[in-house]
Amino acid sequence: MPAYSALKPQIYQIGTGTCRIDAAHAQTSACILNGDTTLLIDIGYGILDRLDSFGALDNCRELHIHISHRHTDHLAGLFPLLQCLTWSDDFKHLSVVRVVIHATEEVCNLIENLRSLWGKEETSLYNASSPPLSRSLEYAPGPDFQNWTYWVGDIPVTSVHLPGANNHGARCDVDGKRYAFACDATELNDSLINFCRDSDLCVFDFGHLTNIRLSDGTYTINLEPVVDLLVKAKSPIARAAHVYLRHQQDRRLSPLERSRETARLVAETASRAKERGFTGTLSLAVGNKLITL
Repeated sequence: MPAYSALKPQIYQIGTGTCRIDAAHAQTSACILNGDTTLLIDIGYGILDRLDSFGALDNCRELHIHISHRHTDHLAGLFPLLQCLTWSDDFKHLSVVRVVIHATEEVCNLIENLRSLWGKEETSLYNASSPPLSRSLEYAPGPDFQNWTYWVGDIPVTSVHLPGANNHGARCDVDGKRYAFACDATELNDSLINFCRDSDLCVFDFGHLTNIRLSDGTYTINLEPVVDLLVKAKSPIARAAHVYLRHQQDRRLSPLERSRETARLVAETASRAKERGFTGTLSLAVGNKLITL
């Protein structure tokens, strides 16, 4: 992985999986390093080692965290991270002096309540080994079911309401390019199409669009909603995350089988979309990968 750079923003896909335990993809998150400021877009459980692997906190003074919605695979990693920042005696974590959480009022209240259960003294950003260090944990709430914009250093971030659990995708403008992270959009509508259309790269949630629940309670996969999204949005680069395989939950799949089936579904979707005029590229989003456009 490239070393931390304060000269130019770097964008990483960290976790692009689901609530399923999957070491190859991890739970959902993306990261933008911008000088001494870091932005995390969602923070699923188990991503701390991945953040450490490319120095996301090594020189970070301000840590901004965009949490799209209340699902645990998008926010559960917050509490271990706050605990780490509170008690770590590792020097590279001591530079963080400000943590700002960007989420709806609903999610901010949920986090504060969960901090009480987790133990506020564990997540207060007070480091007993270094009392002079002043740290703050702040909430910057936005309205439910509406869009809002905030700044992370010189990067504007637009929180875009998309369908699914009061979900707010994140759209970031970096060096003349627009990156969009759909963060769990669950249906194909004009909002999602426009969200992807306006982006140079869009990471969207494949499984939420393709899983169809049948009358007998089982699931099947219909690729047409994703094909329609690609054809209508025309995003030049699309990446599929959250590739659920619920239609095969009746039997245990090996990691290799799951990986092959996931890749096959994404490849078949790309092929169908190209037959209908899609000229961009669709690939599987993988964890811990530097994004370059």
